[in-house]
Amino acid sequence: MKTPESVQLRSKVKELVKTDFGKALQLARTISDGWYRCQSLAEVALVMKSSKIQFLKIAQEALKAALETEEPNRVVSVSSWIIWVMAKREEIQDAEILVIVEQMLEIISDEPHSVRQADALFYLFEAIYLRKNLRTIVLNPLLDACRNMNSWKKPRILGEIVLVLAADDMISARTVLEMIGKKSKKKSLLKEIEENKWLGAHNFLPYYAKNVSIKKYDCKNSTR
Repeated sequence: MKTPESVQLRSKVKELVKTDFGKALQLARTISDGWYRCQSLAEVALVMKSSKIQFLKIAQEALKAALETEEPNRVVSVSSWIIWVMAKREEIQDAEILVIVEQMLEIISDEPHSVRQADALFYLFEAIYLRKNLRTIVLNPLLDACRNMNSWKKPRILGEIVLVLAADDMISARTVLEMIGKKSKKKSLLKEIEENKWLGAHNFLPYYAKNVSIKKYDCKNSTR
């Protein structure tokens, strides 16, 4: 359950991790809300210099916290923060991430609403985007969820996927682009690609953002 205290503690962890890793970890573990505890543990894991074993221990703590959010779309969405951190860490093998990704795909399959399913899968897709061998494993069910949507969000989510792919895979980006029916939306996306704007996946930490200043993002999207 989201509480003002959990939000405040997450902010404290974000600041404390810059100067005192140990205290930041202790504080992150005290956060009662699973969503914010997962994000805070991911914040700590991102900067930790410990062994792979210790890193994976923190990662498992974060994933366990994510499971406390219970709803499939929330579990998968917030798990993406720690999965992104794992994807950035070179000594973590694709196979080790794949096990978690497959677990997340199984969880999200229980989500009855295609919009919520697509939202969560998009986070997961961005989280593993650095691992090229894992992209299609998430992209395919993400696109299936989009096909099943009857919502104004469909072209929006498809557009976000296009911009992520356009960073280094224009063939796939154009394939997804053709799934968007609105010509004005397609034209706008092509212009952004030509201008090299908003391409690639978001960075999850220190803020969920890409190609924008932290100040601008924090004001606009402070509830994520």
